[in-house]
Amino acid sequence: MTRETEGPGPVPQHVAIIMDGNGRWARARGLPRTAGHKKGAEAGRDLVFMLFGAVWLSDIGGYVAGRLIGGPKLAPGISPNK
Repeated sequence: MTRETEGPGPVPQHVAIIMDGNGRWARARGLPRTAGHKKGAEAGRDLVFMLFGAVWLSDIGGYVAGRLIGGPKLAPGISPNK
């Protein structure tokens, strides 16, 4: 049976980021392997903060745009106090 005939399958409960190559990165620069792991962890941390910042800014942008140029209520019966 192929994946197409089975359907989408169960929804995963988590997402993992596999950071591979940190030891090779360190070795290419003449550093110990642990230096590569530390640099990889720093890059992962920076990525997470960048993603949170992007989501935060897009939420603020959506809010401001909705307040400034928001048109009539689309469904007043569902959200009457919007």
